[in-house]
Amino acid sequence: MVLSARLKYPEIHVIQGELSEINWNGASFDWIIASGTLNESLADDGKYARSLIQKMYSMANKGIIFNCLNSRHELIAKQKKLQSFDPKEIESLCQNFSSDIKILTGYHKEDFTVFCRKP
Repeated sequence: MVLSARLKYPEIHVIQGELSEINWNGASFDWIIASGTLNESLADDGKYARSLIQKMYSMANKGIIFNCLNSRHELIAKQKKLQSFDPKEIESLCQNFSSDIKILTGYHKEDFTVFCRKP
């Protein structure tokens, strides 16, 4: 995904890496896209993932796009090493800071994608 973006849009700056290893001080981006980033369970009931969603939104000028594993899927919900969320729960979280939220489901039964735009 990153290589494709760099090749198709050479004028944009694309960062790839571990979120915990990037110095975010003073950083701002038009869009922040996180794919698979929130899927690892840290045994904190999703607290880190929720705070990361809010942090991404605060650093984005236009919005964020991210995906999560869907806890409504029986096999995903049973995986203790994976962090999963109910799409409605994430929508409710995002409504705390944005009124333009779209949840995309149905493309893959195990996950969903969230589009959260800034006004």
